[in-house]
This record gives sequence, structure tokens and C-alpha cells, in this order.
Amino acid sequence: DNNAEQGMLSASAFQEGVLDWLAQVNAQSGHPLYQHVDAENIFMGGHSRGGGATQASQTRSQPYVFHGAEQPALSLRGVVYFMGFDLRSFNTTISGSSNVYPIPAEQGRLPSLLIAAENDRDLFYPICDQFIERATGPATFATIYGACHNYMGDTTGAEPDYSSQGIGLPYITRAEQQERAFNLVVAFIKRWAGLDLSLEGLLYNNELAGSQEVGVTAWRNMTERVVVDDHQGGNKTANTLGGTNTLSSGTWTTSGGVYPTWGSLGTLGVRHNILTLSGGGETTYTSKIPSANQDLSQTRRVIFRVGQIDQAGRKGFDWVTVKLRLTDRQNDSATVTLFDRQNQYGQYLPDYVGSGNNYFDRFVEGNITLETFTQMNSNLNTDQLDSVEFVFETAQGAGRQMYLDDLRFE
Repeated sequence: DNNAEQGMLSASAFQEGVLDWLAQVNAQSGHPLYQHVDAENIFMGGHSRGGGATQASQTRSQPYVFHGAEQPALSLRGVVYFMGFDLRSFNTTISGSSNVYPIPAEQGRLPSLLIAAENDRDLFYPICDQFIERATGPATFATIYGACHNYMGDTTGAEPDYSSQGIGLPYITRAEQQERAFNLVVAFIKRWAGLDLSLEGLLYNNELAGSQEVGVTAWRNMTERVVVDDHQGGNKTANTLGGTNTLSSGTWTTSGGVYPTWGSLGTLGVRHNILTLSGGGETTYTSKIPSANQDLSQTRRVIFRVGQIDQAGRKGFDWVTVKLRLTDRQNDSATVTLFDRQNQYGQYLPDYVGSGNNYFDRFVEGNITLETFTQMNSNLNTDQLDSVEFVFETAQGAGRQMYLDDLRFE
């Protein structure tokens, strides 16, 4: 019927059929799979439009109402998206207007791994990017730098050249792309099927910080998480905790997101902190922590998402040194350099090595242990943290934009 949305939802029904088939043959004496399927550790995944089907399956991994009746949840351990189509780009998937079951703004709590290709010229930016914005359960969003859409297959050539539209050609090989993707997939399955906690660093912490191959940002459900600011409140001068936000120079806005408008994704109401910085100076963005929330000694890390917008073919953070400073109530402080434009090795943020103009080089995660700060200044009291500051030192004539989101302690 030429309805791409319903086609992907139908593919989710096919995934459900596969689950039913596995349960059947697992109990069928004489079948090669008899008693070989661990029904508690089944993962589903899909590439491209199959990723849209996977999103529908993730939605159905928790009880849902369809045609006025509650439907049983799919029994899945996790889902993997390879350059997945976000079904919320369709107007008919929004709750209240769907002629099929809706895709909610918030993703299900099922563990998920979401893999995007930096130079995807089929499901181009930002179709694959907003899953992480809506994560409620453990989610890892990984961008493979230099990758394209079609290299997930073994024979399909790269997509047409859209370099003139800001989407560069792939600059890694098919084998390199698949190796980087499958490394993440194996880690994800071992973490959630085998409960291998040694993989937490790769999936959810900072093991890939500064990588020139894969950019990772993640979200977990942590009972001790303290969100300082998710920038969704609509008032840029007040953070989520009720503290004040200030910018020493330049301009900033939290009235919308950094993503270009596409389809109905704008209905999600995603907001980011978008900073416009002048060249040749130092700018400090400060988020104050109210006294009632200053005891963060039970947390281990300060985490946030960050990105920058390319300009005139110039990519990456080469134009700006980025630092993070924590200050306590006694005015003791410690500062960690996240990216040094004059020494671009061993950074928390990546030094992009790609070619082409991909103007929005995806979010990456800043994930720094509090121990890193206290080792720099033993007088810093993590039970009385008063503020978080981002310090930006820009090169002469290099005024550009940064964007931030989900500043938190875990």
C-alpha cells in the first residue's frame, strides 16, 4: 500500500513471528534447535527500515494497548539498531493520531544499542540520532566515523555521492565498518546475556573517549543519578535542579534542539543548550547547584553530551579548547581539559580525522570520574559541590557553535 510506516510495523510482526517459531522449535524434539535456545536471552535487531521494525519491537517489549485491549509484551533481552529508521518521523505514529499502535516519545526500558554511520546518505542525519534523546533504559548510541549506510551488507556499494549537500563519502572500508559495529554488538550481547560487567566501560563509560573511530554517548537508569540540567525546562537561566545558569560572553539558547527539522521529529520537543562563541577569547558557562543538592559524594562521575557545528568545511574541535571545572562551596576547584586544540592527543573528545562536510558531527559523551578532579585538588569537597563550569578557549577568528545536553552526576 506504499505505506512505509505500516510496512516497518509489519516487519515487527515478522520479528514476533520469529520469536514464536523459536519457542516452537526449541520445544520440538528432533529439531536441530531443540533445547538450544535460551528464551531468556533473545536479542532482536535490524538495519535501516529493519531498524524501524526493531523500534516497534522495542515498543512492544512492554505491555501496550491496541484497539482498546492490553497486549502481551514481547520477551526480549535487548535490541540492536543498525542505522535504524525512527518511526517518530511519521505523523501517524504519534499517540492519539495513529491508525496502528503508536510509538511513544520515550523509548522502552529494554537495553538497546544504536549504531549510526557518520556519512550515512540514506538515513541521513538526524533520522537515526534522536533515539538517545528519549532513552529511559540502558542505551548506547555509537557513531562510526567515516561509515556509510550500505556497508553493513557484504556486497552493496556505497550510496550516491551527496557531498554537495554536506554528507561526505565514506572514508573507511566495508571491513573496517563491520568490525567496529560487530565489536559493539558482541560487547552489548555479552554485557546483557552474560552479565559481563567488564564491558560497562566500553558501552556506558569513557573507554572510547577521544576515539577517532567511534563516538559514543550513553544513558543508564541509575538510582543515584542527579540530573543538573536536561535543558527541557524552556528557561535557559534555570537548570533542572533550580540553580542558575550564566554565560560570561557570547549568546546561548535552549528554546530548541540542534537537529534540523525533518518529518514529525519536531513533535518530540527536544531541546539542547546551543552556545554561540566568539573567536579569540575565553567564555565560561556556569551551572550552579542548589545547596540541597550539593552532596554528590555518593556519585562517581560527571557526565554530559557535547558536540560542535562544522563551518565552511572545518570539522571537529580543532578551533576550541574545552575544559570542565568543578567548584565547591569553599571555592576550592579542579579543572580537567577535555580537548586541547594545541595538543590533540589523548583527549576526552575526538579529533575528527574524516573528510567531507558533515556539519553536525553527532553528540559524543564527556564522562569524567570525580576521582580525576579530587586527585588534582584534594581539598575539593564532593559533598559540597557548588557549580559545574565549561570553559571554552577559542582560536582567533574561529567563532562557532557548541551544543550541550544532559549534564548529570552518576
